[in-house]
Parts: sequence; structure tokens; C-alpha cells
Amino acid sequence: TWSPSLVRPGQAFPRKLFDILSSEPPEVIGWTEPAGASFLIRDVDAFATRVLAKHFEHQNYTSFQRQLHLYGFLAVRRGPNCGA
Repeated sequence: TWSPSLVRPGQAFPRKLFDILSSEPPEVIGWTEPAGASFLIRDVDAFATRVLAKHFEHQNYTSFQRQLHLYGFLAVRRGPNCGA
């Protein structure tokens, strides 16, 4: 399970992502169940217009995806958490 203590100094994106997952409505973005080993963006439009604008200087979902890939996050393609 991911923890904010794993973020090294200078790595603002992982910390912001954890803050987003901790504070934003689960109808928009949230941890998967039951283990919380991955997360799912459930409402991309609301995420881009409300969440990204609040936590970043943009509303560009594609830029957010690039940041995820830069930090090694991968989309789940199979199994119970498919789409996460």
C-alpha cells in the first residue's frame, strides 16, 4: 500500500496525488476496493474541471496521465480492478 512517507523531497506530484485521493469525492476519484492497491478516476470530466484546477495549474487530463506514467503508474487492464 502506498504511503506519503515514500515520497522523496522534490516529488510534489505523488504527494498531490495522495492528497487528492484523501480529500476528493469518491464519486470522482478514489481507491479501489477492497485493498486500495490502486485508484480509479470515476468521472473524468469532473476530475479535469474541478480537481485538476484545484490542485494543479491546469485542467489538462492528458498532462495528468503523462505525470502518472512518468512516476511509473500503469493502467490495470485485467482482473477485478480493470480500468484502475
